Amino acid sequence: FPYTTLFRSIDIHSLYPYAMTLIGIPTGIPKITHEYIHTDYTFNYIRVRKINTHTHPILLTNVAHEGGYMWINGIDLKELIKYCVIEFDYIVGYYYETVDYKIGDYINEMYKMRRSNKDIKLKLNSIYGKCLKKPNQTFTKDVKNVDNYISRNWNNIVRINRINKDGSGTITEFRKYNQHYNLAQFGSLITAQARRIMNNYIHTLYIYGVELIYSDTDNLIIRKSDFDELQKYNMFRMGDNMGEFHYDYGQNKIEVAKGGIFVSKKRYLLILGSKKYKIVCNGKRSEDIKYPVAYFNKLYNNSSRS
Repeated sequence: FPYTTLFRSIDIHSLYPYAMTLIGIPTGIPKITHEYIHTDYTFNYIRVRKINTHTHPILLTNVAHEGGYMWINGIDLKELIKYCVIEFDYIVGYYYETVDYKIGDYINEMYKMRRSNKDIKLKLNSIYGKCLKKPNQTFTKDVKNVDNYISRNWNNIVRINRINKDGSGTITEFRKYNQHYNLAQFGSLITAQARRIMNNYIHTLYIYGVELIYSDTDNLIIRKSDFDELQKYNMFRMGDNMGEFHYDYGQNKIEVAKGGIFVSKKRYLLILGSKKYKIVCNGKRSEDIKYPVAYFNKLYNNSSRS
């Protein structure tokens, strides 16, 4: 919806790496349970009995419909219980008794080095994605003798990419599922912990009656007047350290958004000044939008009718 007021848009520094410093990697052999265990390191299969009407504008994992079944980790299930989102029947689950917290020390060391090495910053932000990596269905390899290799592995071969004069070549094969490794349990806990961090702020704004204009993975947008009032009590810890907030645009707290048009998730416009905008439009490059105000007004009007 359109606004003509002053905004503050703030982000959390390295939210996912910060989330990793607050949890550990579940290790060992998980144990099966038929009763809900109130811990983060559980993975639970539940039946959603009822979805409650709630006004908390919190970030949640996808929830099954009433009567539907779903897998959910311990952190996300705690959040659903905390904010009274669902009532559920517990079916079965598994939990870990041992947790390795060394990942936090590793992340902190990498974060100290990130200023001098851009590659480290990319690695920090990609760890959770690598943990959740899905199996690749194919892979390509070089072989010394294509004919011999085909005779022994013909049922796994997708295609022959190249055969050289000496008989060597490159072949693409199907990858066996038992050759794929990831840390999907830890990856799901990272994203859940990130949502929990954001929900603490979002819920506090709700308790104090502050309108949350927009929220995303690591971003909050509220009125400047509300931000200034909350900062009297240091609600948002501003700084350059991991887990601290920083201003989403501009280099100092003087520059503020002077208006905005909010259409939906990942689609909004912040007006920073005369012909100066912050454009977020999922699926479209900002440089392709020549007249941002007219474009987002049209998007908003179309979405309001539907």
